[in-house]
Amino acid sequence: MNQTLRGGIILPKNVVIVYPNDQAPGYKPGTYSDLQHPEGYGEGNISIDVPNPDLIPKDHKFEIRFKAPKDSIRATSYELYDVTYGRSDTVFVGGTDLKALGKGPVGLGMMPVIFVTQGLVPDSVNTGFLPGGNTNLVLSTRASATITPTNAKRPNYPADYLFIFSSEVLDTSIGTVILPAVPSKFKIMGLPKEGQEFQCDFRFYDTDGNQTISRHDEYIEILAKNAQGQTLPIWRITVDTVYGPKYVNSIFPTDGDVFQLTINVPYNEKDIFSFVTDSSFIDLSKQKSDYEVEKPYVVPNPYLGMASFEQAPYAQTGRGDRRIEFRALPVNSTVRIYTLTGELVKTLHHDGGFQDYIAWNMRSKDNLEVAPGLYIFHVETPGSDDYIGKFAIIK
Repeated sequence: MNQTLRGGIILPKNVVIVYPNDQAPGYKPGTYSDLQHPEGYGEGNISIDVPNPDLIPKDHKFEIRFKAPKDSIRATSYELYDVTYGRSDTVFVGGTDLKALGKGPVGLGMMPVIFVTQGLVPDSVNTGFLPGGNTNLVLSTRASATITPTNAKRPNYPADYLFIFSSEVLDTSIGTVILPAVPSKFKIMGLPKEGQEFQCDFRFYDTDGNQTISRHDEYIEILAKNAQGQTLPIWRITVDTVYGPKYVNSIFPTDGDVFQLTINVPYNEKDIFSFVTDSSFIDLSKQKSDYEVEKPYVVPNPYLGMASFEQAPYAQTGRGDRRIEFRALPVNSTVRIYTLTGELVKTLHHDGGFQDYIAWNMRSKDNLEVAPGLYIFHVETPGSDDYIGKFAIIK
């Protein structure tokens, strides 16, 4: 930060000077509401911080959209658009804080705070055998150990899956050099987030030869083609003997047993969030009640030659322009300053937004420095009683 020879301040880019003060009586900050997820299927967490509520427009609708690389499902950035008038007016693009650190861009006083998981993961709450079956097995799911990440785009992906079990053979697994194809008393149906249901290819390691999953060392691997056409495993399903029964106590899945595997997907290009906004305003009924609690006052009082918020001139000794503040003022109020003999010194109008103060440079209506002494101030506010106070200037 630099100063001019006249004492003015030259601020760096994106830097402003602020004076911390309360808002005017009756102030209601701008806010948002009705945050919805009308499009998409991604999972994560999203909220809106409001660092500057006075910039929020009234009765506007906004959308948060996501961008992802061509080869990935997971979004790597997000954008904010104003869609109030049937068009997409850009508020900002290139938001990359997807860990909800509160370091993302701010537009029109609002900052989306977004958390996105690193990749696709099984939904532990909504995964399991559907009610009405007979088996007591507990199955667990994890990503298969391949070099292809779970976020990679591929046909019929992402998807949820249904394992339909039977007492008869329903399908045959895909064999490899070290893992032969075997008949299975189950089939796997894929339920893509977009598109038609399909029957999945899979590998099946059946150590006891009963043609269904039953032991802790057995596994089923769901297969899918990657973008290069290679068939690779994506999810591995095993028997969980920690939260489920041991082998000797197991009731194996058969007719009527259906295992549902639900996959949570990070926010992606299909996801859109929408919300509406309301601007800051003065609630006149609350203004009156707030005004009853705290009456206008002067800072500093008495004025002892200087105030802490006065800026000293550049490359000079001494103090800067004198300044006192009339605080706790309602919006649209008028402050008149008088001498003890009733002579009008200065008239100030509070019409500068939602702040609760007016600054005075301690100059009269004739632009002359006022003399030390005791002064009277009179506050006139529409809809409220007038207030009279006093302050002293000591130089």
